Amino acid sequence: MNDYANITQITLLVRRLDIGTKVIRVRQHSQENQLFKYRKYLSYPPKEKVKLARANMDGQLMFYGAVFANFCINDNPRLTCLLETNKEVLDDTFVGKKDLTYSLC
Repeated sequence: MNDYANITQITLLVRRLDIGTKVIRVRQHSQENQLFKYRKYLSYPPKEKVKLARANMDGQLMFYGAVFANFCINDNPRLTCLLETNKEVLDDTFVGKKDLTYSLC
């Protein structure tokens, strides 16, 4: 079975977000000292940057964010977002700097 067939056969998990739920999103800057001033730049990535991920195909926009879970004692949504957007977080050989913008929706 190919990857697409595997992906389309997976049961979808859904979480209802009540009014007032806080969602954190991270966007990596494409250049040093970049500043995202407007909400539209922190919602969805540009279509040409969207690659196959756990909930979307190439070019298919999907909003990724992390929520503050009310059942976790030490919940850290910033770390979840960071791990999703930067493979270097788990790379012990990475040396450098990443500019990021965190947004609270």
